Amino acid sequence: MWKVIATALLLTAAACMVLLWSVHRQVASVAPPLPALDTLETMRDSAGPVSVRVLKVSDQALPGRYISHNAVLVTWADGRSFLIDAAMDAAQAAEFGDLMNLMSSGDAPAAFYGTVAQQLGSALEQVAGVGFTHLHIDHTQGLLALCEAAGRQLTGVQTVHQRAQHNFNTTTGARIVESSCLDVQTLPGDVLASVPGFTGLAAMSLGGHTPGSTLWVVALPEVTLLLAGDIVNSHNALVHDIPKPWLYSAVLVPEDTERTSEIRAWLRAAQADPRIWVVVSHDYESYDGRWFARQ
Repeated sequence: MWKVIATALLLTAAACMVLLWSVHRQVASVAPPLPALDTLETMRDSAGPVSVRVLKVSDQALPGRYISHNAVLVTWADGRSFLIDAAMDAAQAAEFGDLMNLMSSGDAPAAFYGTVAQQLGSALEQVAGVGFTHLHIDHTQGLLALCEAAGRQLTGVQTVHQRAQHNFNTTTGARIVESSCLDVQTLPGDVLASVPGFTGLAAMSLGGHTPGSTLWVVALPEVTLLLAGDIVNSHNALVHDIPKPWLYSAVLVPEDTERTSEIRAWLRAAQADPRIWVVVSHDYESYDGRWFARQ
């Protein structure tokens, strides 16, 4: 009996190792050359976006860390807007908060401030496009409420890698996008590409965190914003080149740590330019009040 149990455990462990190995290889397969920083300046255009707003959907105090779940609304002079990330609804935020407590030995529940759709209110009528930094559930699940409230088809924008390459951490988010109200347009992914119909907005595949991790570039009149998603956990980690915990990157969310290190270095170099600002998805303070309207 014990031999059977031991054999089953060994086979399960081996299967998990093979799965993790394959996911790590998949993530590592997406590593396009990062653009020269001076090319970011060429995106600025008089017809580009005029303002950005951060929508904080939930937040939570964890041991040694504060985390928030946010979406970014980019707006043009004609009133049209483009939403980047959709966060979660109340039930999903509570469930995700429980998971974060389990992972970090915390005990503080997640606070919830309303779905993206609820916070947008009548401004939802002006949303013409939606994109995602990546397809983890805490960035995508709020799309369900958004589509229900919009009651119409919206343009979705994804890189080819984000649309086609998924793993056990992104398949649920990919299904949400695929079955949603979004009519998805696909960008090439291996180069920084302008989003058709949205002057001053561009995206490209990053890899590193997930195979579909995407850099969004928003060229405002005064500053170019780089929305880096979950490449790092905080702006402080970017400035001081702090990688994520080993267990997280190796097992929980298999990452290409060589690639994330390369991206951190590129983002630090970008941040040294006073005309560029890097935004970290879950760090509310990185949504600097100089550029972002806050709720």
